[in-house]
Amino acid sequence: MRSNFDELNSHSLDQQDRGLSRIAKRLAQSLERDALVQKTTDELRQMLQADRVVLYYFYQRWKGQVTFESLNAEHLSIFGINWR
Repeated sequence: MRSNFDELNSHSLDQQDRGLSRIAKRLAQSLERDALVQKTTDELRQMLQADRVVLYYFYQRWKGQVTFESLNAEHLSIFGINWR
């Protein structure tokens, strides 16, 4: 016979499992989306025969950061740099 404590504990664990599953699913979707955007950025650079293609995210007027980058020379990366 299960006690009330065991039932509550089991219910709580089930909720945690569902919560972790939702987080893992969102993370996987985000990683898939990021991989698709990176692949597209790489293909665009190759198609344009450019040295660099960047996607820049503006979070305020004229303020933002490089969120994706494709370039020939990795040591010249500006990925993640913020401009203000």
